[in-house]
Amino acid sequence: MLGSSRQYWVAVVDDDPGFAMSTAALLNSDGFDTRLFDCAESFIAARDTPPFCCIMVDWVLPGMNGPTLCERLAAQESHPPLILMSGTMFNEHDLEQRSPLGIEFLRKPFDPEGLLAQLSSLCGRSA
Repeated sequence: MLGSSRQYWVAVVDDDPGFAMSTAALLNSDGFDTRLFDCAESFIAARDTPPFCCIMVDWVLPGMNGPTLCERLAAQESHPPLILMSGTMFNEHDLEQRSPLGIEFLRKPFDPEGLLAQLSSLCGRSA
């Protein structure tokens, strides 16, 4: 993104530091800027955050879980796209309950190229 004045910030909320750092490395390699949070509470408490074009949230987190964080964010008048991630399959009830809120679902492990394409689309970035 050399020479571009637009930054594409993605928040990654995941308590697994290895996963979070590898996801950040993938996103950074494709020109996204990332900010990592190890729990929902640290995300909520963060100050001076950039305007995120997308927020990726793990399902299982210490304290407040990922679905609750996503539901809270989705209830706000204006929020960036939300991606809820899980290492297990999502059940139909989860999908039916959260899909109307605009929450997208991503199963771990994910296809790196697929994720980058999805984020480019969600963030309104030209590929």
